[in-house]
Amino acid sequence: MGPTDPASLALALGWGGLIGVVYFGGLWLSLRGLAGRARPRAAFAAAYVVRLSLALAGFWSALALGPLALAASMVGFVAVRGVMVRRLGAGVRAWK
Repeated sequence: MGPTDPASLALALGWGGLIGVVYFGGLWLSLRGLAGRARPRAAFAAAYVVRLSLALAGFWSALALGPLALAASMVGFVAVRGVMVRRLGAGVRAWK
């Protein structure tokens, strides 16, 4: 399996999707849990650092397969964002 092999790129796309689920799912959970916190800014900042660290580690591991794999993983990441915005967006619009 080389860096431009379709199977490697499909794996990287799925990997990016998993990174997206962890990142954006964690963001959603963080926002939902802020209401009952004594120090919501500190909790949100800590959750952000954890989410960002996991995402960067995931993209770094995708880069080990090459730049095309990194690009494919980023496409998967952004695709998951679009899906989650559409699925969870109704709840966000209700806050306005």
